[in-house]
Amino acid sequence: GLATGVVLLVIMASAAIAGLADMDALTLAMSRLADDASLLGIAARAVVLGIVVNTGFKAAVALALGSPAYRIRTLPALLVLGAAAAWLVVEIWRKRSRA
Repeated sequence: GLATGVVLLVIMASAAIAGLADMDALTLAMSRLADDASLLGIAARAVVLGIVVNTGFKAAVALALGSPAYRIRTLPALLVLGAAAAWLVVEIWRKRSRA
């Protein structure tokens, strides 16, 4: 229902915001949420969303503040990690929509 959708939106928005700064806090919070087996999928998606946001933020900082040598070393790895995490988000959502 509407309440469930709002709760999901709040969890995902919180995961995105937390992913900007610290994945440890998000991981801990979602591990507690996942104690309820019915919320495991939501917790997993929130962690993956946090990873995508965190990786994107790090890539932006490297691009904006890093020296050319630093960019050459870090951006390819961050882009691969971000692409893999984004693919995982899409796959999780696809499987959820089939269920």
